[in-house]
Amino acid sequence: MVSSNEIDFENLKKMNYYTAKEEICKIPGVGNKVADCVMLFSLDKLESVPLDRWIVRILSKYYNDKFEIKTKTITPKQYNVLHQKNYKNILDHMLGIHNNFFSNQKERKNQKKLGSKPLK
Repeated sequence: MVSSNEIDFENLKKMNYYTAKEEICKIPGVGNKVADCVMLFSLDKLESVPLDRWIVRILSKYYNDKFEIKTKTITPKQYNVLHQKNYKNILDHMLGIHNNFFSNQKERKNQKKLGSKPLK
């Protein structure tokens, strides 16, 4: 679809978030997260927040008081609910979320190498 120019990225850039996402999700195999990644990194749609199970776990563990999260898995419906209700808060905290996740993962990896128990 991309190579045959069926997808017009310049036109997608002009569309609002929801319309662009709907168009991108028509591509076989593309779901919410991939569509949000494409929109964030290729279409300059800063309201796009790619969510996956790891981001939801971090949000619920470290930011539960700021977000309405009632699930550990993300169905398409739940993805849309999380995005609609929380994307402004998520954007505000995305850097902290990213840093928490990756520093915790790095710390756990280092502890395993040293033979100590990982932090919970």
